[in-house]
Amino acid sequence: MQLPKKEATVESTEALKSFYEEVGNALLAKGLTPLATGGIACVAYKLAQKTKDCDIIIPVDQAHRVLEHIATTTFHGAPPHYALNYGAPLDSRWLAGGWSSHTFFGDAENTEARLDIFGLPPRVKNPRPDEKRFYLSRDGVAAMKKTQRDKDWPFVSILGMKMLVQDNPRGFLHLFDEQELLKEMKIRTPSAELIAERPVLELARIKSPNLLKYLKAERDFWQTLDRLRLDTYKAAWVPYRKAVEALPELRHAPLLTQHAQLVALAQTLLPKAPLAGKHAQLIQQAKAVVVATYNAVDANLLPNPILIADEDDAGDAATTARPAKPVSPADL
Repeated sequence: MQLPKKEATVESTEALKSFYEEVGNALLAKGLTPLATGGIACVAYKLAQKTKDCDIIIPVDQAHRVLEHIATTTFHGAPPHYALNYGAPLDSRWLAGGWSSHTFFGDAENTEARLDIFGLPPRVKNPRPDEKRFYLSRDGVAAMKKTQRDKDWPFVSILGMKMLVQDNPRGFLHLFDEQELLKEMKIRTPSAELIAERPVLELARIKSPNLLKYLKAERDFWQTLDRLRLDTYKAAWVPYRKAVEALPELRHAPLLTQHAQLVALAQTLLPKAPLAGKHAQLIQQAKAVVVATYNAVDANLLPNPILIADEDDAGDAATTARPAKPVSPADL
């Protein structure tokens, strides 16, 4: 069941932002370091005015403490519950496998606020803040915005441009506007390390006429990879979902009551790490889709990203950026 959402307004967004910062302060006082990301971070960085949800990243091994705090928190007097339409229990064992956990404040017919929780955010290796201590860095937010959803992509380039204005060269990793990228190349040159992380930057450096095609291909690669990643989790979630749907009374139970029952179900029905051993496979599969879509695209000029922040497959090729292959005449 999809939870109904109130239409976001500037006023409701400010209330959500204040609520999150109160939660953040409370968790900080307990020695935890939450970081907000997604839409609420775009509001904090003045890239958007409205959002409906708040996404936060927490230390994986402190999930139980975050759960206990949320269970005693209200938003406009509304208590918290698990959203049962997707996700795993707020438990370190599942967060460590890349699952997210989804909560809301209110009731199933009137959702006041949503709080979605990550332990290992997708595509972000070292979550950290910039100048706003409760918010994921612009670099991290841009990486998380490289999703299958078209609506997320305008934020990617804008964040990249903002980073370069602030003399953060990692902004080069997120510029997908050809003219902006070429303009920035006249001002500064990305390091060899950045080119290794994003090989298409070499095409920009030499002003290749194929640059625009590769920028489009790279975006398609990220979107395809995100879809494959999510499909893997959704397939793993099906047996657990069916068991949860068989308990309709669970929707209205208090958060900690829900949690106990969800963990009991997850123990046998929800794999803890659906991506384990599949990182390189999914990356190569996404590259194959892009190569089949575009004429004469070299897969070696597409990224070799991480899928989640701390992968179990430490030796997996997906976790290590390879040096960029020298550009061949076919790429020019």
